Amino acid sequence: MNGNFMVDEGVTITLQNGGKITVTGGLVTINGEVEVNKGSSFAINGESTTDIESNAVVVNGKLTATNSGIITSDASDRQIFINNGGTLEVKKNASISNIDANIAVGGTFKFNGLSDSGFTVSSYGTGTVVSDASIEISNTTAGTKDVSNLTFTTTTSNINAYQKDADGTTLIKQYMLNIDGTVADGSITLNGNDLSGYYTSEDAAKATVSHMYNDFVQGTVVIGGKLTVEDTAKFNVTSGTYVLLNGELNIKSPETATEVNTIQGTIEVVGKMTLDANAVVSQNNNNDRGILAVNGGSVNIDNNSAVDGKFAVYGAFWEDDNGITHITDLQTAITDSVAGGVTDVYICGLANSWYTGQNPDDGRGSYVISSDVTIPDDTDVTVLCGAIVAEGATVTVSADASLEFEGTWSGMYVLGKLVDHDTNINEDQMKYEVKKTTDTDTETIYTYTTLKIALSEAQSGETINLNGTVTIDENLTIPEGVTVVADGTVDDTAADTPGIIVESATFTVNGVLNMSGTQFQLTKSDKAGAENGNIVVNNYISNVNDANFINWNDWSTDSDILDGAYFNGTVGEVEGNFISSASVAADASSTTTTIVFYGKVNMGDVTFTAPEGLDQTVYIYNNSDDSAVAGTITLSGKVTVNTYNGDLTGSITAGGATISLDANKDATISNVAIGTDEETTYQMQIASMNRTSGGVATSDGAITIVSGTVYITATYNTDNMTVAEGAELVIRDEGSLIAGTNPGYRFNTTSGNMPLFTDSVVSGLAGLKVNGTVTVNGDLTADVAYINGTVNITGTGTFVNKVVTMVNGTVASQEGASASYVVGLINGTISGDVNAEAIVAYPGSDVSGVKIVAPGSTTINSTKFFVNGNEVATVYAKDGVYGELILLMTEVNGVRYDTAKFYVDEGMTDCINDFKSEGNTIYNELIGVIDGFKGIIYDAQNDTYDFSDFKEKLAAVKGNFEIGDYENIYIGMEPALVTGVISVGTGLNLYIDSLAWDPNVGYQLGVGTHVISFDVTTGYDGTNATITFNGQTVKNGGTIEITSDMTTFTLMVSGAVPSSGQVVIENGGDSGSLGLTDYLLIVLVILIVIMAIIVATRLMRS
Repeated sequence: MNGNFMVDEGVTITLQNGGKITVTGGLVTINGEVEVNKGSSFAINGESTTDIESNAVVVNGKLTATNSGIITSDASDRQIFINNGGTLEVKKNASISNIDANIAVGGTFKFNGLSDSGFTVSSYGTGTVVSDASIEISNTTAGTKDVSNLTFTTTTSNINAYQKDADGTTLIKQYMLNIDGTVADGSITLNGNDLSGYYTSEDAAKATVSHMYNDFVQGTVVIGGKLTVEDTAKFNVTSGTYVLLNGELNIKSPETATEVNTIQGTIEVVGKMTLDANAVVSQNNNNDRGILAVNGGSVNIDNNSAVDGKFAVYGAFWEDDNGITHITDLQTAITDSVAGGVTDVYICGLANSWYTGQNPDDGRGSYVISSDVTIPDDTDVTVLCGAIVAEGATVTVSADASLEFEGTWSGMYVLGKLVDHDTNINEDQMKYEVKKTTDTDTETIYTYTTLKIALSEAQSGETINLNGTVTIDENLTIPEGVTVVADGTVDDTAADTPGIIVESATFTVNGVLNMSGTQFQLTKSDKAGAENGNIVVNNYISNVNDANFINWNDWSTDSDILDGAYFNGTVGEVEGNFISSASVAADASSTTTTIVFYGKVNMGDVTFTAPEGLDQTVYIYNNSDDSAVAGTITLSGKVTVNTYNGDLTGSITAGGATISLDANKDATISNVAIGTDEETTYQMQIASMNRTSGGVATSDGAITIVSGTVYITATYNTDNMTVAEGAELVIRDEGSLIAGTNPGYRFNTTSGNMPLFTDSVVSGLAGLKVNGTVTVNGDLTADVAYINGTVNITGTGTFVNKVVTMVNGTVASQEGASASYVVGLINGTISGDVNAEAIVAYPGSDVSGVKIVAPGSTTINSTKFFVNGNEVATVYAKDGVYGELILLMTEVNGVRYDTAKFYVDEGMTDCINDFKSEGNTIYNELIGVIDGFKGIIYDAQNDTYDFSDFKEKLAAVKGNFEIGDYENIYIGMEPALVTGVISVGTGLNLYIDSLAWDPNVGYQLGVGTHVISFDVTTGYDGTNATITFNGQTVKNGGTIEITSDMTTFTLMVSGAVPSSGQVVIENGGDSGSLGLTDYLLIVLVILIVIMAIIVATRLMRS
């Protein structure tokens, strides 16, 4: 047969009496049944293929060989594919040879016959990456009473597999071959495809020297029921094959020593395995050794000496008096050995799982003790390779029991607890983090455990001593009152051998961590998205190694830096290097001269006390995204707080004064002793950092002098200083305060809005705001200043204003002192010598005691200004200052600055400048000045201060008159307009200021008062009509006020109803008028009435 052939469902083909089907090519599909009887055969010849689409034998129904029928081929690799629902069966002395039966999930192969030259059974399925298995059955020719009886099926599962140095996982479709039954003679060989490089877990993929028995993705054979290998047959498991024994496997001894079994793969025993090892088990070398891994099941080996060393064992075992070795879990092995009168029990891990205690894979492959086990008296347990006491498990060694290790290649990892009443365990062959000694009246007990467990059980006052390097990879906390002591014998000069490693976790110290002079390391896990390890210090770490004790002048990026206070001093009775909380550092401050805060630290209320007769500096150092936050820091003695390259937010009290800081940086705040020892007083002094390069730094953030008196004796640069009401700042002769522009201010004035220098703009932008008192004996320079309090300039002191200063309080210059302004806006009082380009004195101000000198001018010029009849300011200025600039500095509500007209007479008839006149550009030039001022604010936010653009645009304004040209100038401006919502109900007419309103008039009203009234359209009743303005009722003929701060308004007139007896027809248009549609409807009604009358008349006549 060469070509496609199909046996349809419901059709049966029977071969008998010499009948024969020979397939040489094409697709043969059996959906029905084919039965091969005695004297007949089903042969597959031709080329081997796995192409089940076009060239294969596919069984979806049933193919049976019975009664000595034959299924065969001319080569050993010819294949039959048994799909879901399909069955291949060989029975009743029928035979199958040289066939590979491929079974899909849901397919079945039943063999209870013979094979002259053997056959193969394989699992198969689809997938990008596939794991499958096969079983080879050699020739089996036993008599009809002792034939093999086997059943094969396939099951499937998915594996998300890992690879070394690869991100993510690979989906592997695993097709597991299932077998049950009896192998009567010949041999059975289990094979799995070993997918080299694929692992079952991420940790398995990272392992380098040891592995668990189930770490690798391998082709799997499942024994779910019972499989018996008779003593006339051999049993082989090839390398790379995984056997999952859920049921029972009984391997009997071959009849002759020449019959060799080989176990070179892995057998995971969940069920039961029996091995009669009288015959030979083959092993070419150690690399060929298979693994017997007991996972809840049991293995019994008779004559273990025949197989000793021929495969590795994962489990616990003992040997009874009959020479049978029993491999189980540890507790079962101990229980059964005691019952059998045997004292020796062995624990077996896999190769390299101890690795002389330096296993980089955390003991992977060690035998895991996962539940509580007690080793009773007179029982001796020996560990071969590695064993792990898992977290949550406790192993108890009784006083007359023993736990020993076979050679240096064996040892134990304690992740749970090991309680030793024997106290003779070789600790050199154990990996544990904590050893605790308990003495009773009768014995000494050693408890070995982990830091995690020790902390969970610790009581206040307890000390936990660590053993060797301890790695913390999950969040742990030292409770208050508990001390953890690092192992001081660790050679932390060697690479990767610190006392403590915190990896991808947080170690919180609420008690005490004594580093014993060793290092700690903060490492980052190689897991995706993992964070660096960290230690949170809420109390203190003592005996810190110098490598972790950072030099504040040279913070190393390679060092492990914790948030906290670093100092060398004394805490309690302990001296040395400390990393602590703020409160601990403050309590110990009298024992040290230097305390450095690094990172994000919440200090609370603390007091730093300098050692007697010594100076102390408290440094604040952190990254740009960190901030030290304090409640109130009190300085006692000669203490300086230095915010060197660090942010500090909180209050500081010293020398009777208190300041408040908000993200302050690059400043020193000192409590300075004044006077002799007998009469020493203290005063708070502030200064900016003087860097070795770049000169004096600007102290970032905000500072407020809250109370008391603060002194400046050096240079203090600030962009945001406030002197609060009742507080005083004194700038001494040698001192200098330089105030810039507040970088946090956002300028909301948009192009087209004036004035520029309003109270809110100046106060918001000011780098210096004075609500209390400033006494200037030295130098005060301010770009923008806002004075509500008092500035006294004494001696030879100077006050220099670079842009604008608003004085609502007092600035007084004594003889010999001076004040200078670019623009001074005066609502309060100024006196003394003043050098000014322009002084704007508003009504109510007092400039009577001032002597103004204008730079570059021999005289000072002045002009008084009126707006809409009201006096607004008198301007004193040097030559060349144009009068139109007054609009930048005068805040008049409710007017439109772009409508300004300037008159020289009070009657406002002689106009010298009209902004609305054709070709007049002065208003736009004033707007340009505002734009230039915006640039100053932008520069301030970027720590640069360039006023050149503003000054250039200010100088570019060329008006029609200069200050001093006229004694008085009268300015007229139209009211500002506010757009709102105006609604008029049906039957009403609205009047605003006696003028009828309709939508064509518009929805804007000028700032000021307006008379609002209404009347009622004929045919309507307005008795209940009302006027509401912004929700408030206004009487008819009453007034409303549009204020300059309004952005909109709502004016409504409503409530009229049709008069009684009136028919009113509306079209939704304006009230009080009829449209064309209204008239047509009326005409239509009249016509209908006329027609009705005519019809009625005719009916009466008829």
